[in-house]
Amino acid sequence: MYDITENKIRNRFIKFLRNLGCLRVQKSVFLGDISETTFETIEHEISNIIDLSSDSIYIFPICQREYRDSIFMDKRQIQNILERNAIIL
Repeated sequence: MYDITENKIRNRFIKFLRNLGCLRVQKSVFLGDISETTFETIEHEISNIIDLSSDSIYIFPICQREYRDSIFMDKRQIQNILERNAIIL
């Protein structure tokens, strides 16, 4: 997840993540199945791409089991749940 103010830098960062095989799941959120080496590359390249004094990057690693147990829903599925008065966490 990121908060990058300048369009040019933001677009460069988006391209960087896509080239690593990350999938954009929301406007500023990417998801990727990356190796430890790729993770280290991301950490190293972040300081070359963004201005850490004004921009923010948040990386939330999850293990394969947590990823496998995750539930991903599209807007239609969420609407169906809301119509049944269920709770979304």
